[in-house]
Amino acid sequence: MKGLKNQVSQENKKYEKRTIIFTYIYDIIRITRKEQNITQKTLSHGLCKCSDLSRYETGKIKLPLIIQESLLERLGYFDSIFTNWGSRPEANLYNIREHYYRGKNIYTNSLKSNIKEFYNKKEYAIIEQFRLLTEANKIDSHPNKEKLLEAIHLTYRDFEPSKIHNLKLTKNELEILNLLALSYLLEGDYKTGKLYLNELISFYKYNPFSA
Repeated sequence: MKGLKNQVSQENKKYEKRTIIFTYIYDIIRITRKEQNITQKTLSHGLCKCSDLSRYETGKIKLPLIIQESLLERLGYFDSIFTNWGSRPEANLYNIREHYYRGKNIYTNSLKSNIKEFYNKKEYAIIEQFRLLTEANKIDSHPNKEKLLEAIHLTYRDFEPSKIHNLKLTKNELEILNLLALSYLLEGDYKTGKLYLNELISFYKYNPFSA
């Protein structure tokens, strides 16, 4: 991380008019992406337009925080670096995600209304994907395979299980694929379930993760 900060410091001299926090985040994304030899097209796939990522990396536009976080996750940063969410709907979504990943039941009336309020205002597939994920993985039932498949196809329209190890995945996408593996195994389709598991093992083996 020290070397990365030094690179950020050197490159920031070109962009003196930008705010420190905004610069730090998009520099992490740009520099880490280049270090991992990932193209902008690969990183942005299904999350935002490649042209938007290009403009974001050079400081010309901002991206919603949920998209910035998803880009970071695809680069291996799975612990959120954000301490402040820019709007009430974004903060609500963050709280819902925290509840979900802590294994808590999020199907309360208040959280449902917060989800609807947020989704009605956003167009990014990653947000609709999370809604489908929460609907597919209710605590009192088996994972809903159809909704999980619909969810993964929102960000990877040409998704093939045999190519999971080559993908760059967000936390939500990884959760979906793990649940799909479980779903197939519970149905007795052990061949497909094992394919998912083996591909996920390869993914975890060859992709770096940072705390």
